Amino acid sequence: MTEIWCSSVCDANDLRAILVRSLQQLHNDCEIVADKILDFVVWFTKNYSHMRRYVVVACLLICFSCDVTVRELLQWTKFMCKCGNDMPVQLAFLHGAAMTLIDALGIHV
Repeated sequence: MTEIWCSSVCDANDLRAILVRSLQQLHNDCEIVADKILDFVVWFTKNYSHMRRYVVVACLLICFSCDVTVRELLQWTKFMCKCGNDMPVQLAFLHGAAMTLIDALGIHV
């Protein structure tokens, strides 16, 4: 597999479009879920980004002073889609957030 570098996503609308596309197989409310993910990321980074052990040079949401990467958000949405009908969307959202953001803090619990 070849990885190609590209510049970071700084526009919230672009990021929203990426998330909506990634969540399309989840259900019809993928736009609402994408908005909630963005809202949570903004809240999380305002309150907890100082706890991160590393600094991402190319910030994902530079407009929001965020250091969550597209890769982390895509892992979150992929997890939610894999859960499919096995759990409610709200629970998949919560577990996906824990998997990607809390783990990124370096707590390793």
